[in-house]
Amino acid sequence: MIPLFQSLLSFLFPSQCRNGCGEFSLSVCANCIQSIEWRRQKTFIVIEGHTIPIISLSHLERSGLKDWLYDIKFTGQLASARRLAHQIRVTASDFKGLWDSWVPVPLHLKRLNQRGFNQAEILFDSLATHLKLEKIKGLNRIVNTQPLFELDYSGRQRVLEGSLQWLSNTSIQGRRIVLVDDIFTTGSTVSECIRQILPLKPQSVTVLVLAV
Repeated sequence: MIPLFQSLLSFLFPSQCRNGCGEFSLSVCANCIQSIEWRRQKTFIVIEGHTIPIISLSHLERSGLKDWLYDIKFTGQLASARRLAHQIRVTASDFKGLWDSWVPVPLHLKRLNQRGFNQAEILFDSLATHLKLEKIKGLNRIVNTQPLFELDYSGRQRVLEGSLQWLSNTSIQGRRIVLVDDIFTTGSTVSECIRQILPLKPQSVTVLVLAV
């Protein structure tokens, strides 16, 4: 209900585009989203002896995405989220055939209820539909951890340890899994997710994020 109320207020009392272009928008106008600098990067992390590719579509600071993602996550700007999701689909449409299933990094139920949505799901749902991927919501946050943005990698690891669990009965053995999230910073969250996925014997695991 909170995102709906915030969206209604934004509609009745429109603000200007967060990018500063002067257009009236519910957060970021369509023209500014189309002007994002899309620059793919591919890196790797090693988790329990497995080399995991990390694909990012843009850069958080250089692209101007930082403020936009803040609006999406904390002020319920779903209009911007859907515009951004469409642009992600256009940008990454050539990934067809790489994976067969996608897993969003989860929010704890309490945080999900407060926010009203999982930004990872909203941002990548359109792309996943285009790529004909099966959504598997197997990962669950069983501990409502403190905010991680002020912690370093080791601090995040300590907080996240034991906070995630695979609770789905859906088998992912032999599947090519893509784990999606909005931002990759230290890699602690996706690393903990991957530790839950690897024992289930997927054929491969790739991480796809909007920005680093």
